[in-house]
Amino acid sequence: FTNFTFEIQMTIVSGRYAGLAFRAERASVTTLYYFLVDTHGNYSLNSFSNQQAVLMARGSNVAINARDNLLSVTAQANMLSVSLNQHFLANVSDATFQSGHIGVIVYDSEATFTNAKVWA
Repeated sequence: FTNFTFEIQMTIVSGRYAGLAFRAERASVTTLYYFLVDTHGNYSLNSFSNQQAVLMARGSNVAINARDNLLSVTAQANMLSVSLNQHFLANVSDATFQSGHIGVIVYDSEATFTNAKVWA
């Protein structure tokens, strides 16, 4: 995928962190962007390459529920936008990765994902 919006309903069953991965390299998934939320109302948008994560945006928002959230990421050329429960969170400009796969990411947690939608 190059230019798209990816939306999914996420429930963190146990643990703390889960979210979306996008523009991921297929071969080894060693380069990608990821949008994480946690059960304490925080979010981050990061890039990952050469075994190093780079924080691009982070914050907290009252729209973030402890367990159930509707996550959305839009990638249009160099502009990346993240939203949660239909509330805008952040925009960043980054040209590191221009295309790739989309998916979900879980970090030291268990989560369920339903109702995935993609608009390209």
